Amino acid sequence: MDIVALKSSSRSLNTKSLIDRLLYTYFILLMAIETINGFATYKGLFFINDLVVAGKLFISILSFTFIALNSEKILSRAMILISIIFTQIFFHHLLSFDEDLRTVNVALKIFFNFFSVYYILHVLSNWDDGYKNVKRIILINFCVITFNVYLGGAGIGFENYKAADNTAIGGTGYLAAGNEVSIALLLAYSAMLIFYKHSPLKLALIIAVASIASLLVLSKVTLLGISLVTIVFFFFLNKSLFMLFIAIASTSLLLTYSSWIVYFQLAINRWTYLIRSYGIEAFILGGNKRVTYISDYLSNLAENPIILLSGVGWTGNPENNLFDLIEAFGVIGIVLFLLFSFILLRPSHLILAHFDSQLDKAVFKTHAITSFLALAIMLLAGHAIQSSMIAPFVGCFYASSFLSTLSDRSRSISKRSLK
Repeated sequence: MDIVALKSSSRSLNTKSLIDRLLYTYFILLMAIETINGFATYKGLFFINDLVVAGKLFISILSFTFIALNSEKILSRAMILISIIFTQIFFHHLLSFDEDLRTVNVALKIFFNFFSVYYILHVLSNWDDGYKNVKRIILINFCVITFNVYLGGAGIGFENYKAADNTAIGGTGYLAAGNEVSIALLLAYSAMLIFYKHSPLKLALIIAVASIASLLVLSKVTLLGISLVTIVFFFFLNKSLFMLFIAIASTSLLLTYSSWIVYFQLAINRWTYLIRSYGIEAFILGGNKRVTYISDYLSNLAENPIILLSGVGWTGNPENNLFDLIEAFGVIGIVLFLLFSFILLRPSHLILAHFDSQLDKAVFKTHAITSFLALAIMLLAGHAIQSSMIAPFVGCFYASSFLSTLSDRSRSISKRSLK
């Protein structure tokens, strides 16, 4: 009997280890897979898109299995939430709402973004070389996303916006969704600053690469976000370094003024057009159609309050995470929004409770400003919680909060978070 139990335990360990490695490989390759998917879309190779969707479904199943093998408590919570969402989808069809099953795809994306935090903390706290492996995840994916932005800057792939004369404004390479790239780049950059905070030369390279990328994307999110995060990081880390950064950045901008001002003017023209034509709300929310759709939804909600409980299925038309989720899932959508907000804000709280050095203070402030900026993006622009490309970045952003020092203290915090 003991031999049978031992063999069963061995098979369980082998299964868990295999799933663990498959998931890690997926996290390493996630942005590369998104790039292939985007390239296929750009070239009209839709059979590749279908293969990627099938692959993501397989990864979602592996993720559920991995949680089941590691934590019954977390599995039960996840299953309750997923069951409620799928029950809602059933009622959407029963009540003849315009449900095209995109809600299922979105629900799986949202689940995986939550799972990314759990899994990357697992790697950090349970793998012998967890820190190096998590660092590898963020580094490789950061390189792929910035590579795509640089492709976009060279006129290759998708443009972020178009001017009235069809001139491209900003570019994201073969990553199709500009807003998703913006939030992913912001989270990736913040995590990279913290992972490489002890390496001045690497920090300088990361800042230069990300700063140029923010200009090439030409979105409010990247321009404002990366600038603020950099300023906050250096200001609280070292005042002398902060002054040096300001001097270098100002000199670089002045020397390259003629190269970027015409390009940047296109974005300014678009922003001023939105303000003059539709008002400040359209500028803040990124377009008049979003303002109109949210207004129409609120009117519909006033006439049919029941949809606040049931939701009506995913449309994505508000392009604003809070309204996207409320429209799709009703009250459960508000819960999902609050849970994701908690994931963004909790790391700052953990650092605040434990930091005891100037470096910890800089990490705390960097996390705090990034968290609030990400929340603002979710409220104003959307494309965050349901993004298929932010998983490695939100997971590593959360995990980076445990790396203010590479001590057993950080390891014990992350282990408690997995329970």
